[in-house]
Amino acid sequence: MPFKLEDNLPVSHIGKEDSLLPELLHALSQPLTSLRCSLEVTLVQPRGSDEYRRRLKESLGLAEEVAILTNGIRELLDAEKPGVETKALDLSKLAKMTFREFVPVADEKLVKFSLVCDPGLQVTGAEYQFCKALFYLLDFMLGTACKRDDLAIRVSSCASGVEILFELNETIHSDRERTQLKGSAAAKSYLTFLIARRIFEVEGGRLRMERTPSRLAILVELPQTTAQNEDEKLVSPQQMLKSAS
Repeated sequence: MPFKLEDNLPVSHIGKEDSLLPELLHALSQPLTSLRCSLEVTLVQPRGSDEYRRRLKESLGLAEEVAILTNGIRELLDAEKPGVETKALDLSKLAKMTFREFVPVADEKLVKFSLVCDPGLQVTGAEYQFCKALFYLLDFMLGTACKRDDLAIRVSSCASGVEILFELNETIHSDRERTQLKGSAAAKSYLTFLIARRIFEVEGGRLRMERTPSRLAILVELPQTTAQNEDEKLVSPQQMLKSAS
């Protein structure tokens, strides 16, 4: 199946990556402006306690949106740094662990959810970063999915190493069912995608996306690590010199 790099993500208001900073600033400005307006209106005249509580609850929700977006931007910047404690990882095991976390979410959304995973696929990287990237991509795909959609994940070996394919096949939905994320929700979804992609790129891989009217697919390609024999890993330099003599 041929893949092509997709410039536009499946979020309506987001364009090319060279406009990332203006888009993020715009996403932050929306809840900040709404928060300021909400507080100004609240202070214009005295109100009853119930009305004050309603207004404060609304302001708190807007403040939480700002915090979520700010944390996402910070995570995106942190993703530029290589992960610590890099080691050989069992990608098959990590994929299965992450998949299990999302089964209840898929069931609740009535999305068909499946994983096919070749055993024993090894990659090199930081375990925490890989788990986060897998989690964010699954969150992104399930956030895009609607009722009766089919989300399939396949982890397998390929000519360049290991590949992870996330494939969302969409059923026909009415406009009411198929809604587009907007504002800060769309920006948050976009950020999780960018964080995951940057983590995989820093770890030596690459991510490609393909979008059609009825299908969204993300392909992650990673260099494979050859599993090392445990006995070899425990041999000290002195033992190597002794055996050589």
